[in-house]
Amino acid sequence: TLSKGLLGVQGIERILSNFVESARNGSGGEEYGFPPTLSSYQRKLVHDAAEQMNLDHESICLNTGVKVVRVRVRRRVSLMDAFAEGQGFHQPGHQHIEPQAEGA
Repeated sequence: TLSKGLLGVQGIERILSNFVESARNGSGGEEYGFPPTLSSYQRKLVHDAAEQMNLDHESICLNTGVKVVRVRVRRRVSLMDAFAEGQGFHQPGHQHIEPQAEGA
């Protein structure tokens, strides 16, 4: 288990790095949950580190009112896969334009 007092920036980064490595080489899952024993500051550190590592991250409030942080590896979608799935291509801050049928 993770000790509340021992988990700082380096510990969080090490945990996330190990998680990403195991997720990418297939030896681990694509989701990691930090325990509810984290302080609000430690949850912030997890969110900051996950953002820097390009991971999806969210805090989840349990029925007891305790928060946990869930981190996921972002699914890589190639441009061709995105078009095949009908997602098109969109970058934040850019207008998404749907293709128009001829004669429209």
